[in-house]
This record gives sequence, C-alpha cells and structure tokens, in this order.
Amino acid sequence: MSNANDRVVVTGMGAICCLGQGVEALWSGLVAGRCGIGPLRRLDADRHRIRHAGEAPLPDGAGSGVDPAVQFLSAAGAEALGQAALDGDARRRTVVVFGTNFGAMGATERLMRGEAPAAALAGEVAREAAQRLGLDAAQTTISLSCASGNAAIGWGMDLIRSGRAERVLAGGYDAISEVVWAGLCSLRAMSATALRPFDRRRDGTIFGEGAGLLLIESAAAARARGARPLAVVRGYGTSSNAFHMTHPDAHGEGMVAAMRAALRDAALPPEAVDHVNAHATGTPPNDRLETAAIKAVFGARAARIPVNGLKSMLGHAMGAASALEAIACVMTLREGLIPPTIALTDPDPDCDLDYVPLRARRAAVRVALNNAAGFGGCNSTLVLAREEG
Repeated sequence: MSNANDRVVVTGMGAICCLGQGVEALWSGLVAGRCGIGPLRRLDADRHRIRHAGEAPLPDGAGSGVDPAVQFLSAAGAEALGQAALDGDARRRTVVVFGTNFGAMGATERLMRGEAPAAALAGEVAREAAQRLGLDAAQTTISLSCASGNAAIGWGMDLIRSGRAERVLAGGYDAISEVVWAGLCSLRAMSATALRPFDRRRDGTIFGEGAGLLLIESAAAARARGARPLAVVRGYGTSSNAFHMTHPDAHGEGMVAAMRAALRDAALPPEAVDHVNAHATGTPPNDRLETAAIKAVFGARAARIPVNGLKSMLGHAMGAASALEAIACVMTLREGLIPPTIALTDPDPDCDLDYVPLRARRAAVRVALNNAAGFGGCNSTLVLAREEG
C-alpha cells in the first residue's frame, strides 16, 4: 500500500461529452476550437425555455432501459481502465469515487412514471457502472455541485495517500433529463445564444452532460505492474463560500481559498503554475470574480499565465465539468498545447487576463491548476503536473 510520501499518478483517462466519445474526441475538438453545444435532441425541446445544450452521444449497445448516467460512466470507465491496461485482481480491487450534481435523476423520473423499481434510486448509478466495469471494491458518490469532479479526484488521491486504496477510478458525471433541464432553466442562469467566457456580451452559461474519469494510483503500484504514468496529481483544495445559495461570494474569496489550499497541498508556490483552466461559466459575476481570485493568488504574474475557459466548447457539464477539464489539463501537460477560449471577441475590461482567445497555443506547461465552483458555494481546485523522467 502507499504512504503520504508516495506520488499519486494518472495512468488512464476516459471521457464522453458533447464533442464525442473518447479522450481523442474531447481533445481534438478542444484543440480545434469546436463548439459541441447544439439543439436538444433527447428531450422535447418545445417544453423548455432553453432549447440547446451540450448533449453527449449515447454509447452504442447499452440498451434503451439503461440510465444515460450509467452509460456515460461505463463508457468513460472502460476507456480509462483500458488505457491503464488494468485487469485481473488489480481491476477488481479498484475503488470508485464518483462526483455528480443530479445522480440517478433519469432513473428517478422512470420510477415516478412507474417504469423502474425503487432500487434504481440513490447509489445505484455507481453500483451499476462499477458492476459493468468489473470493479468489486468500495464505491462512493459525492456531490459538491459543479465542483464535484475535482473533489472526487481529490478524495481519491487522499484514499491513496492514506493507504486505504492503491488505485481509484475517480471523476464526475451527469446526464440531462426532463426534471434536470426544467430545474436548470428555472434558475435563469443560461444564455439563449452562446456561452462566452470573459466576453463583454456574456449573459449566462449553457449546461451539458457526460462523464470524465481518471484512473489514479500510487506511483509504487503503477511501477509494480509496469504502468506508464500520464501525469502526477500533486494536490487539491476545497472551500465553501458560506455566502449565498446560487450567487458567488462578492470578492471571490472562496475560489482564492481553494486555489491556495491546493497549492499548499501540492507543496508548490504560485510561481510554479504555468497554466490555469478556469471554471469560466460565462455568467457575468463568475468570470469577473474568478479573474479577481486568480489575480489575488498569483499577483502581478497573473497577467502572464495562460488561462482558458473550456465550457465555451463543452458547455457546463455539471458534475462532469471539472473532470473533463482535468483530462484536458493532463493532455496540455503532455502535448504542450493549450486549447482556446472560443467566442471571446469583445473582452470585458474587468476580465483582463490572457484567456488564450479563439486559437490553441503552444506552451511548455509543467504544472496546471484546474478550478471548479458550484451552486451553494462549493469550490474545488486540482493541481496536476507533468510526469518527468
């Protein structure tokens, strides 16, 4: 088993989102600056105020009776485990930590219509996905709203550091359904046009769905089975604004606290960070306050750090958002390429950092910081680093 001095490494990744199924579809779409947001297709769009979303494709072969959330997790998990070449007893003993906003809401709706048994409720998404993936160890589902993906990865790292697990399949998921979409529309936080992070014209986010999963394990366990690390999970931090149910705190102090906690946990100074993946929802308050929070953490150097907002292409995938963006950070570390913030053509004067507008950029990135925040005041930050040697 591992100990607190052992590194935690990423050995496999899996994704499904509005850009397609698989990490390659995610990464190639992001680098090309392709927006995956489009018309709602699985719902009756005429029933809803907002009729476009970041809908993910349903994987082939799952069957119409399988909850889309289970389908997303199964597809992303199979890809991550496959890339890590994990099988046999090591696979069966892999712990599961999933983060989500809405969990089994699709199954809940079927239960309410008399189409599914009560067993389809809480906890069953993780259990069913783990069963499909051949994982027999402990399964945990957490919810820190839209900060859930990062938080799940951070919790998985803690399990490995403390010796309670050698490896964890961790990340986030969410699926759009009638009740979910009606509730999100009622928040009046979505744009009827486009998601434009940091742009003067931004007027709201656009929600999406999918799953992003990382297989993380102790470096010793990875070495023992000959696995090739993709990146190192250096640290994470969480915080609560304790301010308002839906509005971010007035000065971005919660985000500042999460970023500083993550850097302390990683034993890295702010000067070590080469890139920030911002939460960047495209809502007027979030982008302004996140800009201020980044300046508070990095000082004058903030203006020289490339910051991007991938929700401009992915939509806001809720529990999956920061996990998908963590995968993008790993790819940036490996490929030396930072995906752009698209739809940023008229920068807000209050958002005056380097947001990598419109086109991907080559850059040597050794350490990336991934931000996430959620309704209720949850914040989570993950620090990922290049695997050297």
